[in-house]
Amino acid sequence: MTKEEIIEIGDIYIDALKNGNFEKVPFAPDVVFDSAVYGKITGIEEVLNILKPISESITKIEKGHSAVEGKDLFLSFEWETSSGEKLQITDFFSLDNGKILYLKPYFFVNPTKDL
Repeated sequence: MTKEEIIEIGDIYIDALKNGNFEKVPFAPDVVFDSAVYGKITGIEEVLNILKPISESITKIEKGHSAVEGKDLFLSFEWETSSGEKLQITDFFSLDNGKILYLKPYFFVNPTKDL
């Protein structure tokens, strides 16, 4: 995959978080979501059981920077929740053949207004 194709996968993921529709996100069947909050979750259905409710709480999302190293993507963005909380997020993705194999979110409460 090219760097641009990998970044496009990140854009598709951000769009899914915005609109709650994850059908276009290319998850591998045995995708792993590795989170400090939820632990390691494996499988598309289980991962979507986490991501869909998160998506529902997001009122605004702004993409920051993307960085690609080999088959890995680092994607930064900021979201605001319905309660007004702002979080800075950096997600790490490991990809293979256009599929997300591994996803690890890192998030920080953002006391400022800018990303």
